Amino acid sequence: MPRRPSLKINDTAHVVIRCQNKAFLLQPKLYWDDLSSWINCLPYFFNVEIHHFVVMSNHFHFLLTPNEDNFGKAMSYFMTNVAKYLNYRHGRVNHVFGNRYGATRVKEQRQFINVIRYIYQNPVRAHIVKRVEQYPFSSFGLYNGAGHPGVKVCPDVYTQSVFKHGIEGREIWLNLVNQELSENDQMILRKCFMRSVFTYSKRALHSMGTGTSLII
Repeated sequence: MPRRPSLKINDTAHVVIRCQNKAFLLQPKLYWDDLSSWINCLPYFFNVEIHHFVVMSNHFHFLLTPNEDNFGKAMSYFMTNVAKYLNYRHGRVNHVFGNRYGATRVKEQRQFINVIRYIYQNPVRAHIVKRVEQYPFSSFGLYNGAGHPGVKVCPDVYTQSVFKHGIEGREIWLNLVNQELSENDQMILRKCFMRSVFTYSKRALHSMGTGTSLII
């Protein structure tokens, strides 16, 4: 698979970073304070806007936008230092992350909600919680009023546009995020995330039918 081009200024993208062999090295219950500090390096050191994120036991998900032409450098700094930290914590010397981060640009603002839902529903799919607001190691608490995640988070343009409608807009957004993605929808989104730009194939559009919960 060819290497994806690095993000440019103002490219909003879904970014995933996975531990090698899906090893449970992140363990946010144990290391949250330190992991959140390393995540904060992205907005504070490199001017990368983090819109949404979730930290699972073996991977990170982000929706973010770089405001400077330094995203490759930012990711290298983040992944290198998190790897050193986790190797220290686990008393190991091997590679922590299996490969380079995967970044998929999302050009259509109306598609942001599909990516947001996929990000926050990770712990639901893993049967850790039943609803997204029950998982503490994400940015969701900032949006539902449950508390600040300790990471500098900036709402994406879609979320801002919905929240401008007040309580009604907020409730619509919260309900959409908790609206369960079907297995077919999940498969379609995973295929989109394998590309450098978030796009639906003709086969995916045909398979959606009328029962899809995706916004297209």
